[in-house]
Amino acid sequence: MAKETDPVRFDPVPFDGPARRPPLRRAAVAATTAGLMLAAALGVAIVWAITLLPIGDSFARIVADPWGIVTLLDLYAGFFFAIALVFLVERRLLIAAPVALAILTLGNLATAAWVVWRLRRLAGAFKR
Repeated sequence: MAKETDPVRFDPVPFDGPARRPPLRRAAVAATTAGLMLAAALGVAIVWAITLLPIGDSFARIVADPWGIVTLLDLYAGFFFAIALVFLVERRLLIAAPVALAILTLGNLATAAWVVWRLRRLAGAFKR
């Protein structure tokens, strides 16, 4: 240990272990990774379903079932909440409108892509 009269004194910074990301940053990385994996799985499922049966045949069966109608209403309610979020977050109509159209045509695949793209902005909005 250095004496008080020594001209040079070295006080090492205590080591707290490896550098850690802030909790929100870790959550954002985890959410992005999970979102990308789910979007990829959804994309594969869409291609698989298209190769087996035309969408019109499946849609006819869905709307024939009361729970199919409930599911569609639930799905589109979620789409419109996602679209509302897009219009709240995006600063320009030229970005928000195509994203909204993509959500209505591509579904949650487009929603997931938009959330991953705007995750930093979304996280910043919740910090305020």
